[in-house]
Amino acid sequence: MDSVSCPNDDFCVAVDNGGDAFTYNGSSWSSPSDIDGTLHLSSVSCPSASFCVALDFSDALIYNGSSWSSPAEIDEGNGLDSVSCPSASFCAAVDEFGNALTYTAAGPTITAVSPDTGPTTGGTAITITGTNLTGATSVVVAGDAATDVTVVSSTKITATTPAYSSAGLHYVRVTTPSGESADSTGSEFTYTA
Repeated sequence: MDSVSCPNDDFCVAVDNGGDAFTYNGSSWSSPSDIDGTLHLSSVSCPSASFCVALDFSDALIYNGSSWSSPAEIDEGNGLDSVSCPSASFCAAVDEFGNALTYTAAGPTITAVSPDTGPTTGGTAITITGTNLTGATSVVVAGDAATDVTVVSSTKITATTPAYSSAGLHYVRVTTPSGESADSTGSEFTYTA
């Protein structure tokens, strides 16, 4: 093993010099999972069980809680030595020449809510479209939690509106590990009496 990262005592990821990753579930380690061919994986950082970054010679691989991405070149021709990710929205890596590379994830945005009106009793099934919605941890309408939240893709979420005490225009907000969406014309929802 060349590197290990454990965000809590129920989850760890270790990587080796054969391109394998191993996960720990709190009681046992998995069999090796070949995530990068035979390339040497030098470092891994996991701020949570649903986000890890592993490095090979010049590429980064991202774990989303269930699978690893293909290698994405981030430092052409230079060996990557170490990575640290204090959150899913920021990582820093160091290469063999002492250069630092940083990654900042864009936060979620909402471009439309459909339908954009519903009764104050709640129960309206809505579709939220936007960007960077993967990993959404909450959806709120008028400050209250929506129910039946399903992240369909990085650009689409479905949810059901909660009840609200009075009619009027309010905002839908989505929170992901990269932050909370800002209020905009596209994120408006109007409760009707």
